[in-house]
Amino acid sequence: GFGTVGQGVFRILHDKAALLSRQLGGRQLVVVKVLVRDAARADRVVPADCGFDAARLLTDSIDDVFAAVPPGARLDVCFEAMVGEEPAHGYLSRALREGRCRCIVTANKAMFARHGAALRALAADLSSSSGGGERHGVGFEACVAGGVPVVKTLGNMATVQSVRRVEGILNGTSNFILTRMRVAGASYAAALREAQENGYAEADPHNDVSGMDAFYKIMLCAEIAFGMQPPWEAVEVVGIDAITDEQHAAARAAGKRYRHVATVERVAAEGEEGEGRIVASVRPVAVDAAHALFSVDDVQNAVAVHTDYLGCVTLTGPGAGMFPTASVMVEDYMTFL
Repeated sequence: GFGTVGQGVFRILHDKAALLSRQLGGRQLVVVKVLVRDAARADRVVPADCGFDAARLLTDSIDDVFAAVPPGARLDVCFEAMVGEEPAHGYLSRALREGRCRCIVTANKAMFARHGAALRALAADLSSSSGGGERHGVGFEACVAGGVPVVKTLGNMATVQSVRRVEGILNGTSNFILTRMRVAGASYAAALREAQENGYAEADPHNDVSGMDAFYKIMLCAEIAFGMQPPWEAVEVVGIDAITDEQHAAARAAGKRYRHVATVERVAAEGEEGEGRIVASVRPVAVDAAHALFSVDDVQNAVAVHTDYLGCVTLTGPGAGMFPTASVMVEDYMTFL
């Protein structure tokens, strides 16, 4: 993929080449191929100042990518920033299974929410079968909240803490729309149009405003925090267009703010044995000033993690965009080294 995020990865590898080389003991990271849907058109959107050689790098064939590696060698990393489950999942599975690539790093939350556990298990099996001689890695920090280090932080906390609940604003588009409706008194349609004009929303914003984008992300949080996802069909997903003008007015009068909150928690029903069920939802919530997500405005993302030892820990930052997302993808790979 070579849209906004893919180009961001390329630019970081180009702009930070000297810094990355120093961290790699003098070794160089070299981009061998860039896979796009249509190689004849992709070079039109590549900035001229990033050292991009379209004739050498661009291809629309995954076989060309693998063939670009000399015999007996393999790619160190595949950065994947496509849209949708396929062909992304098939490409990454093949890269690992056929020994074409040592590490994969993805920003594709829809694909990884469904297939991430299998990809991570495959990488672990390959590492084990190598007798410890070669480590295979899967990085997916960029899938949850862009530049906010939710995956690493939540994973580290879950090794010692008992995570009780994770709740977050995981989509900057819907948060921007709700902010403009509150601050500027804009209608939903006007706020959405402003988000599109500013580049915060796609021409088809369904995944953002319906809650599906946040749904994929909270499923990944569930897997990290609790080791499993709840059944997808059991998760309530409600979009921000469900909020009425009367509800907005009532929230303002009560000093509350509507947020599009994705939540996952472990719930033990009375009389149930064991640790309880994993329950999740994505829906508009009117929060008061004491809530961890009350002050998170515009396109910012935030995740509040409730634990037994630390109480509530909140992470806030840019949840999307070229460099916030691309930078954590490169950081993911560097941690494998």
